[in-house]
Amino acid sequence: MREQSKEQKLRAKQSEEQGRQSPYEKSVPKKIGYTSDGEST
Repeated sequence: MREQSKEQKLRAKQSEEQGRQSPYEKSVPKKIGYTSDGEST
């Protein structure tokens, strides 16, 4: 169970990284310091 939860966290982290370039992030920037294009300022 712990290994699975570790893998889930890793996947969530990876998808979060990818999400910064995704169209969803572009329309809804989640983090302050990111432009509407999802790029760091």
